[in-house]
Formats: sequence, C-alpha cells, structure tokens
Amino acid sequence: SVGAQRVNSLDPNTGKELWYVDIPGFSNVPRVVYGHGLAYIATGYMKPQLWAIDPRGKGDITDSHVKWKVIRQAPAKPSPILIGDILYMVSDSGIFTAMEPKTGKEIYQERLRGKFSASPVYVGGHIYLCDQDGKVSLVKPGREFKVVAQNEFPEGFMASPAFSGQ
Repeated sequence: SVGAQRVNSLDPNTGKELWYVDIPGFSNVPRVVYGHGLAYIATGYMKPQLWAIDPRGKGDITDSHVKWKVIRQAPAKPSPILIGDILYMVSDSGIFTAMEPKTGKEIYQERLRGKFSASPVYVGGHIYLCDQDGKVSLVKPGREFKVVAQNEFPEGFMASPAFSGQ
C-alpha cells in the first residue's frame, strides 16, 4: 500500500526470507545499523521514524520483535551511527539526538543550523556533522553535547564525506 514498506532479512547463502517487518514510509535511504543485538532501521520518507528490531525472529516479526521506536525527529536521509553505548542520529532538519541503543531513551537532543542529507561520520574521536550549506560541526561523543570545532565548505554536502590519512 502507499506509504508502507517491508524490511526483509534474507539468508545470504540461499536468498530465502528469514523474517520481515512492515514499517511506515517509502524510499528508504539510510543504511541499517547493527549493534547491541538490535538492527536500527530508519523508515524513510513521509513518516520518518527510527525502529530497533531484534533480528532473531522468523516470519512476520512486526508485532513481536520491534523493541522500540522513535517517531519524532528521525532522519529520512542521514543514517544513524552507533558509537559504543550511544546511538546518534541527525534529522534532515538538523535535530541531533543521542540515545540509549537498547531502549531508545533520549540522552540529549540539540538543534543544529542547516538541513542534512549526509550521514554523521566518526573519525579521529569526533562525530562530523556536515550540512547541505557546507557547515561542518565536530561533536565529541558522549552523554553531553559538546561541539569542539566548526568549519565551512562552500560547496555543501549532499552525501557523506570520505576521510583519508588522518
């Protein structure tokens, strides 16, 4: 149906479906992130949400294995990032959220200037948040929001940058 999609898990050797979850939205852009025994899935456009799914089920696990959902300020384009015991996400409108990966409980939420398409990138002990206008904020991972530097790139970012030669 319009506005709904399915996330499937397939056996890599046979292609056989192992499980599926029906999620809202369409045109899923962010990549799946895995850690702490859960798969973190952003649901895509129209109704961006972030879902944590226990991937140990079989068949339709929509009602049985979805452990938590964040229904506000989730990204449609940027992928979440898991660093140790904190899951981070930045919404397309620039809301940066840190949360507990096992429960989805918010640790903090801060507004950044700008619109975001690029995913957060973790390099050299910092999270790089690159907006569409070219502003780059370096955030120190942890339970408190701390911007340690900001830079400007006039071209802007629609995709996540690649880093080399730290």
